[in-house]
Amino acid sequence: MAIQLFDRVLVESAPRRVREWGPYQFPSLCKKDGRYYYHFSDAADHYSAYGLPGWVYQTDAACLAWEWCRDEDRYNEARALRLPNGDLVCSYSGKSALTAELELPEAAGAFTINGRHYTCYRNDQLPPEIGGFSLLRKKAGETQWKLEHAAMEEKGGIRCAFDGFLPAMQARANKFWLGPDGKPYLLIYNFKLREDGTPDSRDWVYLLRSDDNAHSFHEIGTIPYEPELSVDPQAYSDKRRGFLEPDMCFLDDRRMLCIIRTTHCELGPMYLCRSEDAGATWTRPRYLHTHGVYPHLIRLENGALVLSYGRPGVELMISWDDGYTWSKPVSIVP
Repeated sequence: MAIQLFDRVLVESAPRRVREWGPYQFPSLCKKDGRYYYHFSDAADHYSAYGLPGWVYQTDAACLAWEWCRDEDRYNEARALRLPNGDLVCSYSGKSALTAELELPEAAGAFTINGRHYTCYRNDQLPPEIGGFSLLRKKAGETQWKLEHAAMEEKGGIRCAFDGFLPAMQARANKFWLGPDGKPYLLIYNFKLREDGTPDSRDWVYLLRSDDNAHSFHEIGTIPYEPELSVDPQAYSDKRRGFLEPDMCFLDDRRMLCIIRTTHCELGPMYLCRSEDAGATWTRPRYLHTHGVYPHLIRLENGALVLSYGRPGVELMISWDDGYTWSKPVSIVP
């Protein structure tokens, strides 16, 4: 397969003073009416920075000259989903709540991982702006975006407080898209309660669907943290937090493929698993590649699957058989 790469164009770069972890990350790119929109975060990678505005740039189809875009509505519309009823919706990241200012229910448990101590609360016992999924909606025929908080029905779903902050589900690194059935799907990663009611300190992957045009979401299936220890012996290291930043695609109306990151404070591999029943059940995740941060998976019109991932560098892998075999990595950024 021949991959043609155009000349790289610098959109923005961190000033030399930036040395701490967090700023200038979580990039996203979308297209609307022949223009591209590029967004990234310029804040610390901490609960206190959630919901802070990032930077938005726009350019024409040639992608040569980028300019800062002040019009957030245009960016929202560029990345929004149009629902069957005509509404436009897009995911939204709100600011973390201060635990000292909340009337919190009884904690559902606590745990420590990566040197961080988390206190857990059931999402269905929290205010909707924390326990639900926040989104912007522009109703059909209207011109203004309005903030909503869709209810999330998760079995054992929890939200975890750390360092005095309690965040809602964030837009970044969680996927929100329309399935082949025209319904909105939500793919997230998060901690959850085990069957015995105690919190699991490793993130799981959740797939949820809405049957009411994104006013509420219900759990379809989950992927528990079940690493292949024979090839990933450090999987339960305290510096590995579980399954993170998943991405998936429909192969047809029923079959789905999911790619998952595991690295957190140390290098960890990507995993792959698949579903034959629209996400209700999943195969046990299998080791895919030595590393992979923020994986993105798309299916091209010719049937090829393209997987991009990063750190170190940026690479692509291609599959022609629905993800059963993959090409050697192609380096985009060494």
